[in-house]
Parts: sequence; structure tokens; C-alpha cells
Amino acid sequence: MNPTSAEASDGFPTTTYIALLRGINVGGQKPIKMTELKRLFEAQGFGRVQTYIQSGNVVFTADRAEEPLRHQLEREIAAAFGFPVTVALRTANELERLIAECPFAADALRDEESLYVSLLAEAPVQSGVDRLLARGSAVDELRLMGREVYLLLRQSIRLTLFTNAYLERTLGVPATARNWRTLSKLAELGRATSRDAAAAARGPHLSTPGRGPAHPRSLLRAPPRTPAGWCRSSPPRCACRRSDPIGACPLR
Repeated sequence: MNPTSAEASDGFPTTTYIALLRGINVGGQKPIKMTELKRLFEAQGFGRVQTYIQSGNVVFTADRAEEPLRHQLEREIAAAFGFPVTVALRTANELERLIAECPFAADALRDEESLYVSLLAEAPVQSGVDRLLARGSAVDELRLMGREVYLLLRQSIRLTLFTNAYLERTLGVPATARNWRTLSKLAELGRATSRDAAAAARGPHLSTPGRGPAHPRSLLRAPPRTPAGWCRSSPPRCACRRSDPIGACPLR
């Protein structure tokens, strides 16, 4: 099974998503408390909801496709907080791939350099791509890969030509930018959420790789030591002179 998703009861895959909100909590504009944002997501029936920092990043699970889910989130946020907010959605797998396919050496940046990614809410049309690639910068570099624009900035983000507003105007699609540290942390949270959701879907009594089958009572406490002359049968057997399974032992 795909590690990002587990099978929902209605057959649609329950998927780990990361929602990235555009332009909230910036200079007092579009204020949203993360506790309120978390409650909004939970009220929609989403699972394992957690937020990360004030820029508006939410990790959660849902059994819905990306496009209708994104529109639903934008409607609900506007209704709850009174202003429109663009949402870019990525699955946990997509975010992992974004990290793995970075065209710049993220671990070899100079002190004055920084790495950002602008995440597009939708795929850009070819005319927008052509406009972006026709305009270069003598200082900064960019790479457009699918719905991501990787930005290697050699000066402050406030001085770059490739602002988020510029990318939106040129490509003709909404976008929101995050620095590399934030994206790396979100990928880590998405990975952990997917792992926990998959473990919960398997249930507590199935085998764990490398540990063998779990016995219901063995989940609560370890079997006692076996003195000489007592039953040494395993796995798991009771520390009596019989070879009955733990559940049948009269001493328990």
C-alpha cells in the first residue's frame, strides 16, 4: 500500500495532505490563530490534524480528492474568518518528492544564500511558463518543475525579482512560498502522520516487522522469566509446567 494513504471504509484512499495557506498572519493582515484553524479542519471530519508555525501549514488526513478538497477548504476558511485565502495542497508523497528532486544543493548553501519553493495551487499553462522562463535574473536562480518553482536566492527575499506576487502574475496561477526548513519539517510531519495512520489501519494485533506476531496479553506486559524446570515453550507460553497459551493458563 502507498505509505501516504490507507484504505477508507468507502473505498476511497485516506490520504495524508499538507495544506499551505497563502498570505495569512503577515503584517497584521488576514489574522488566523492556529488553534482556530485546527478546529476548523477537525470540524470538517479530517483526521490527525496538526498545524506548524504561524504561516498557515496544516498536516491532516482526508478521504477526498485534491481539487474538490482544496475548493472546500477555501470556502470554509472564507466563511469562518471572513476573508479569502488561497490554499495549496500537496500529499505527503508529493512533498517528499519535492524535497528529493530539489535541483539545488540545499545542504551546501553559502551564508548569504537561501532556498525557497513557491508552491502553485494549480498547474500553469504553457504561455505562463514561457513568460517566466523568458525573464531571468543576474543574481537569483529559479527552476520550474511541475507545480513547484524552486528559488535559489543570493540576497534577501525582499530584494529578489522572483517574489510570490511576480510568480503569480507571470504564471497566471495562485501560489504560496515556503523556505526550505519549513518544507523539510512539513515533509517529516507528513511522513510520521502517514506511518501512524497506516499502523492504526493495520490494527494492534497484527505482526510488526522484525518482532513476530503480537499476543493480546503480551501487549500489556512482558512474559515472566522462566526458571529451570518450568515450561520453555514459545512464543508466547506461560511460565508454568504446562504448555498452554497464556490465555488458557489457570494461574492468570
